[in-house]
Amino acid sequence: MSPRSLAEIRRQEIMEHFYAVVSEEGFDGASLAKVANRMGVNPSLLLHYFGSRDQMVMEFVDFIISRYEKVYIDILKDITDPAEKLEILMDRFFARDWAELVGDRAFYECYALSLSHPDIKKRFTTFYRKFRDTLAVELSGLIGKGFLPEIDPGRAADFLIVMMEGKDFYNNIAPDQEDFASIRKHLKSITYTVLTGKTYIEKEE
Repeated sequence: MSPRSLAEIRRQEIMEHFYAVVSEEGFDGASLAKVANRMGVNPSLLLHYFGSRDQMVMEFVDFIISRYEKVYIDILKDITDPAEKLEILMDRFFARDWAELVGDRAFYECYALSLSHPDIKKRFTTFYRKFRDTLAVELSGLIGKGFLPEIDPGRAADFLIVMMEGKDFYNNIAPDQEDFASIRKHLKSITYTVLTGKTYIEKEE
């Protein structure tokens, strides 16, 4: 195994531990010492791979974005059946267990930084543009196969992203999580109807 590959593996490991600390304590509490202590290494090792905490934070934003891509984009590439593709899309957007693969606190900590850091905002803007474009292509394919009516795929992609992000934001302040589970199902049903013009029927487990 080459030194470059070893370095990539080590950097990924550091990001995973940084992610865990940020998820628990936010950026304010995520010192190099805490991350290193969690790994059982000296803080100097982190600086060896990243140079500074600021560089770690910038790459952490990319790390969070890459997790989003794996959850919401990559899964669609190998699915050819239109009904299965739409069902998986709905599950990924409205099932809580998928959203938890990218912790809310870690994501919102990064998003908050984008409000005052132009470089981080640019990363988010690039990601969401790619996210929207990918969804639009997938939706356009479903339209072309006659599975969806003639809707504007770009606007439909906007709608999906707004529904997903609004759902996740509201989930964090919802007082009753059991009730919110029913809200997610309702949002999923509404979204399916908006996209297809049909009534959504929940599949039996």
